[in-house]
Amino acid sequence: MMRMNKLIRFREVLLALVLMAVMVGTSSANGPIVFNLTAGETTVTMPDCTQVTMWGFGLDGGPITVPGPLLEVPPGIGGVTITLTNNLPVPISLMINGWKMPTPNNGPVWTDGLTDTVVSTGSRPAGNYTARVRSFTHETAPNGGMATYIWPAADIKNGTFLYTSSTNPAFQVHAGLYGAVKADFAAGQAYNHASTAYDKELILIFSEVDPVIQEAVAAEDFGPGKTITSMIDYEPKHFLINGKSWPDLTLNPVNDPTVINAGDDVLIRLLNAGLHSHIPIFQSTDMDGYVSLLAQDGILDKYRTQRRYSVDLPTGKTVDVMFAPSAEGSLAIYDRRFRLTEANTFPAMGMLAFLAVGAYTPPTPDAAGPTTSGLAFVPNPSDGADSATISATADDTASGGSNIAAAEWYVDPDPGTGMGTPLDAFDSSFNSPAEVLTGTISVSGWPPGDYTVYVRSLDASCNWGASVFNVLTVASVKEPVYRFWSPIFFSHFYTISEAEKNATMANPDWISEGVAWYAFSTQVPDTLPVYRFWSPAFFSHFYTISDRCSPQQNEITY
Repeated sequence: MMRMNKLIRFREVLLALVLMAVMVGTSSANGPIVFNLTAGETTVTMPDCTQVTMWGFGLDGGPITVPGPLLEVPPGIGGVTITLTNNLPVPISLMINGWKMPTPNNGPVWTDGLTDTVVSTGSRPAGNYTARVRSFTHETAPNGGMATYIWPAADIKNGTFLYTSSTNPAFQVHAGLYGAVKADFAAGQAYNHASTAYDKELILIFSEVDPVIQEAVAAEDFGPGKTITSMIDYEPKHFLINGKSWPDLTLNPVNDPTVINAGDDVLIRLLNAGLHSHIPIFQSTDMDGYVSLLAQDGILDKYRTQRRYSVDLPTGKTVDVMFAPSAEGSLAIYDRRFRLTEANTFPAMGMLAFLAVGAYTPPTPDAAGPTTSGLAFVPNPSDGADSATISATADDTASGGSNIAAAEWYVDPDPGTGMGTPLDAFDSSFNSPAEVLTGTISVSGWPPGDYTVYVRSLDASCNWGASVFNVLTVASVKEPVYRFWSPIFFSHFYTISEAEKNATMANPDWISEGVAWYAFSTQVPDTLPVYRFWSPAFFSHFYTISDRCSPQQNEITY
C-alpha cells in the first residue's frame, strides 16, 4: 500500500545537468515528437579557467551546450524525429546508442581513409578493400546543411541512452557532440516494471577533454597530414561530470535546486560520453550509500535487488541505479579510478559530486575576483641587474573565499586576462584563498627608465581581480666616484673614470682618499648631471649641477 501511495503521488523530476533543461520537442496526438537540433561551435571554460573551443548541440535555436540538451521522449509517443542543422565545418550525423539506426538511412559512409574523400554510401564499393567507414548513418552536410533522422514508434526503447554523432565518433563525440536521451515507460517509471518507479531523478554524464586536441581542431590542424593526425595520442587533462569539475558549485549539491528527502526513490542515470572507462562509487558517512542496479544500456537487469556501492561505466555505456536514502546527509559520488586531478593540479578536482538529502543551504556563487596588494620589486632601481624579483599578495577571503588559481604581471598595453606573464605561489602551490606571489622579471635589454608594471590575480571560480601597479626603475650600474687630495694645490679632485683614477694615483702630487660615492655614467630617471670644470688660473676643479655655467666642462656624472 505504501508503494501504491508513492506511485500515485506527484513525482518531481530532477535534472542535474548543468545548463540543461528538460527539452520536450513538439508532437501531435499519438504522432512523433520532433526535436530541432543545431550543431555548432562554442567556447567552454574549463575548471582551470582556460577557454577551450568545443562542438555541441542546441535545441530550437537555443545556446550550444556541452553536454547537449536532454531529449525527453514522452511515454506512448508515435515516434521520434530529429531535424539536424549542421553549422560546423565538417559533416556530422546522429545516432542514439542502443536504438536501431534511424530512417531513412543510406549509411554507412565510406571514404578512401587517406584524403577523407567519400567513395560510397551504403555497401562497400565492389572490389574495394581499403575504404573505411566514416559514419554509421547518413550525414548532415557542413556549413548549414540539414538532414532528418527518424525512429518509428516500434524502434523506441525505454531507458537512458546517449545520442551522439556517428561520424568519426572517436573524435566528434570527444569534441562535444553528445547528450542524453530518456524514454520512460510511464510518468515516473523508467521501465515496464513497478520496481523502476521513482520519485526524483538525477542525470550524470561523465566525460573528459584533451585541450591540446581541441586547440588543434580550432586551428584546423587536426586530421590526416596535420600536426595531430588522430586520437591515438589522446591525453585528457579535464575530467568532468555534466561538463563541470569539482569544486564547481553545481556539483555541491548536484541535485540543486530540488530537495531529496529520506525515503525517496531516486533514479540515478549514469552515462559515459568519454573515451576512458569510469567507475562511479557512492559513499557516505551519514547514510547507507548502496544503490540497486536497475538497467544497463536500456536493458532491465534480471536481478534488480542487487545492491552495490559502485558500477562499471565503460565508454558509451549507460547504467540506471536506484538510490533510497535512509537518512538526511550527503552522498559523495566520484570516479573510483580517482579522476580527481584537474590538469595536474592540487587539491582534489575533477569527477566528484555530492548529493544532498534533506534541507541544504543553496551555494553562493563567487562572482568577485581576489584583491592583489603589496606589489614590490627587488632591486628597485635595478642598478644594472639583469632581473628583478617581483612579489605581491593575492587574497580572495573577503570576495568569495575561493582558492587563488593563478596570477600574472604585464606592462602596458594590457594583453588581456590570462595573457600576461604567470606568477608562482611562494609556497609552490595555489591551494588557499590567500597566497604570496613571486616571480622574476627579466629586464635585460630594457632601456633605462621607469616602467609601470601591473599584477592581477585569478580565483578558482574563474574571476579575475582588478590590477594593481607599481613603478620599476631600470637603471644602469652605479660606478664608484674616486676622491683625491692634493697638499700642493690644496684641493680635492673627483673622477668616475677608471683611466683617470689610475693616472692620478701614479701622480705623487695627489693622495687617494678612496671611493667618495657611487653614481651613474649615463643619466637615468630622477637624476641630475654633475658638471666638472678646470681652472688653469686657480689650478683647481669646480663641480656643479647647474647647466647655466660655462660649457667647458670635461666630465659629467649623474
